[in-house]
Amino acid sequence: MTGRHPPIGPARTSTGRTFPSRRTLLRAAVAGTSAAVAAPLVTACGTAAGQPPGKVALHGDNPSWATPLKAAGEAMRSVDGLELVPEVIPSLESFEQVVKSSLRTSKTPDMLKYWSGYRLQDLARTGGIVDLSDHWASAARKGWVDPALRSAVSYRGRVYGLPMNLAYYVFFYNPEVFRANGLRKPETWDDFLHVAGRLKRAGITPLHGTTAGRWPAFIWFQEILSRQDPQFYEDLLNGRAR
Repeated sequence: MTGRHPPIGPARTSTGRTFPSRRTLLRAAVAGTSAAVAAPLVTACGTAAGQPPGKVALHGDNPSWATPLKAAGEAMRSVDGLELVPEVIPSLESFEQVVKSSLRTSKTPDMLKYWSGYRLQDLARTGGIVDLSDHWASAARKGWVDPALRSAVSYRGRVYGLPMNLAYYVFFYNPEVFRANGLRKPETWDDFLHVAGRLKRAGITPLHGTTAGRWPAFIWFQEILSRQDPQFYEDLLNGRAR
């Protein structure tokens, strides 16, 4: 691993047992992540404050992830003596501020559950997170990551994150409404468009989504527009279209 700050050497417990360095865990953790698209794991260049030898801080903004990450950390401890310790900052704005501020110091988090795309690129520009290109290549050779996702976690050709999970959005449909309008559940994208059009012409709003937590509100827009016109969607996100 490379970075602005020197790697941490092996640590010893009071019993004299030697643990691998934190960097060894980071190398193992990111290389062993399953193929997916959502939140990448990112490795920072410094050391997290407050964690004793044998433990590695994994910072994130989602409290619901803390319990499964803690369980994963305990399982990892039984394998190589190093444990992931989730540290949650539940406010999105505060989390981003803390991360960006810490990258200017030697007290950066060991690992981050962060976003792909422009947010990850913002961190890469600071020089405060680790180049994981070699680990991406290793994971790709083993079939653990989808090569098509590389650009989403890259900046200037280098990889700075590895996929952590794959999230699916589920569609529910109302069988009574479908029966009343002579419709069958869609099996293809074209079927979906046909059903939505038929319902709209019948005066029925075809799609409905909650906005709990605010961020899910963009899902319908993103999913439908990206499939209707992928190039326009990409141009829109990059400020080339409106």
